[in-house]
Amino acid sequence: MTSSIHSEKIIIADFGSQYTQLIARRVRELGVFCELCIPEQLMSLLAAQKDQVKGVILSGGPESVTHAHTPRIPDALFSGDWPLLGICYGMQTMAAQMEEHHLREDVDTLIGLNEDAIRRLPSLKGKEKGLAHRDIKRGWKEVRRIENQMRDDILEHAQVICATCVGAGDLLLDSRRFPLVLLDEATQATEPASLIPLTKGARHVVLVGDHQQLPPTVISRRAEEGGLAQSLFERLNLLGAPTTMLTTQYRMHPVIREWPSERFYHGKLDDGIGADERVAPAGFVWPDWDSPVAFVPVEGVEDTSPDGASKQNMDEAALAIRVVDMLLSGGDISPSDIGVVTPYSGQVRLLNDLFENAGGREESERYHGLEIKTVDGYQGREKEVIVLSAVRANDAGEIGFLKDRRRLNVAITRARRGLIVLGNPRTLRHDSNWSSWCDWASERGLEAYHVLHM
Repeated sequence: MTSSIHSEKIIIADFGSQYTQLIARRVRELGVFCELCIPEQLMSLLAAQKDQVKGVILSGGPESVTHAHTPRIPDALFSGDWPLLGICYGMQTMAAQMEEHHLREDVDTLIGLNEDAIRRLPSLKGKEKGLAHRDIKRGWKEVRRIENQMRDDILEHAQVICATCVGAGDLLLDSRRFPLVLLDEATQATEPASLIPLTKGARHVVLVGDHQQLPPTVISRRAEEGGLAQSLFERLNLLGAPTTMLTTQYRMHPVIREWPSERFYHGKLDDGIGADERVAPAGFVWPDWDSPVAFVPVEGVEDTSPDGASKQNMDEAALAIRVVDMLLSGGDISPSDIGVVTPYSGQVRLLNDLFENAGGREESERYHGLEIKTVDGYQGREKEVIVLSAVRANDAGEIGFLKDRRRLNVAITRARRGLIVLGNPRTLRHDSNWSSWCDWASERGLEAYHVLHM
């Protein structure tokens, strides 16, 4: 964007960018109300709401929102008569931009000449064959030179370069310096990985993340015990580095937000949306239709998965299919709006098999679009409804890594309109956080025993 946003209301005109919803969400997180529209509606909206609208953002690819290619947008918008806050172009990979580069044709020509020369090699002999080998070698060298020139040109004109932490250390960026580094999802990166982009000449560093959610994945137990499970974000937070907490959430129904806000964020989370914008999906019989959370107590038994490395629970898996069927029967959501989440990969495999047998998830099949993932694989994601299978059910009260409060926080904060938890309360109550959530659900009247008999 070209400038900061401080207005009360802005309009975002969507020219077909896949990032428009993300842009709108980020704007709302700044405490700004925004309205989305198609380009044809923009000027009429501006005229009708001229006293309320303080700015405009155009969202789309460069070819669709640049002045020369926007006959649908009058000159007034570009001349300053209206406050144009920014033109947000879609992001493109290096490979995509190289395909569109003006030198791409030269590269393709050279590659074609070299391939023709290679095909002629078998028919050549003696000196002619030697010279052909020399020319082919020179040809590939020229291809590499032009491709490097293209990459340098693209990087030279890029305002923002996106890379993974490790990717920031690539030879392609070796000679480049970045005075401003923004590290997104910083709590999921190990400390050594986070340091890589910081060595690129950083003078200002912004770390964005949530240390109340999942930490970096560290496979080595020895490395974890040595402290590598702690992110740079968390270390700086513990050392008292200045922080700014974004307190307004725009994903969850206010009731879904209620318990995690109190338990993990000291009650500081506010709602940027109302309950009327997150109506409980029909089909499933919610204990309280105004509070789309349900805890279905399942007196099942856990089992070791066939590979011997994980856990599964057939009772919860079978019930998950019935719950999904109930949700779909209401007709206001599709399988792609539902996420079935569980902490254990063994349960994911079992659920995949059962849903495949019950109707399939391929295109044109009953459950096409339904996502089944582990909690760890769902961080940063969201769905209209989340069905969470807790899996653990044993007399000893062992819940394994379910006791990680950050995993629980991620699991119950992915849902927008409805959260349905399947679990064994006697086992789960052996952990203080799960016990607190079960108590909250009980006090709220959100236990759904009736679902077991439907």
